[in-house]
Amino acid sequence: MTPGDPAFDAFVAERSLPLLRTAYLLAGDRAGALDLLQRSLVAVRREPALLADPARAVAVVRRELVAGHTGWRRRIWLGDLLAGSPLMSSVSGLPGFAPQAGAGEPRDPTTAALALLPPPARAALVLRLGDGLSEAATAEALRRPVEDVAALVGQGLGRLRGPLGADDDRESEEQLRRDLAVRGAQVTGVPDGLAAQVADADRSGRTHRTALLALVAVVLAVVVLVAVTV
Repeated sequence: MTPGDPAFDAFVAERSLPLLRTAYLLAGDRAGALDLLQRSLVAVRREPALLADPARAVAVVRRELVAGHTGWRRRIWLGDLLAGSPLMSSVSGLPGFAPQAGAGEPRDPTTAALALLPPPARAALVLRLGDGLSEAATAEALRRPVEDVAALVGQGLGRLRGPLGADDDRESEEQLRRDLAVRGAQVTGVPDGLAAQVADADRSGRTHRTALLALVAVVLAVVVLVAVTV
């Protein structure tokens, strides 16, 4: 697809706001949400046939949002763990080993509490209580069996009970549902030119992958040459 593809541009214009709200609830800040959404929209741009069914395309982007969020959160946790290790302290300047900086904007108590949850539990709560998705749709986004969704939601609500000051899971759920609605409503628009930004990111990613593959091929060729001549 070209950067100005009308179908993709229309999809981004019509469907990006609710997806950005989901990304915002997952990431906890607008900058992280925009980055997450941009990377997730690339998946639809690379599969133009998906645009014939906008609802399906939205489901694909939502699945990419969750995958990007959970993968990013695990890297953050690993980086913090390694950064706190005396063994790894001497390499703290390497990517992935430095302690992670705080969010770029102040966090309310609910967002701070959600950040403490394992990524799958947080995603399940955002999708079920923030987006109001069914268990089946949530399971698809999580790439997990439907029966896992209730368990993840229960796990998350149980762990949030203390931070939210709730007496039981039901009170925790009601408060979290209200708080997520308020947080989501704060996202009122997407940046102009988002579709073009996604196209640029897609092209840049393809260029980087091509360069990396070329580098790997050169290294392998050198290794083979050395092995043959020794």
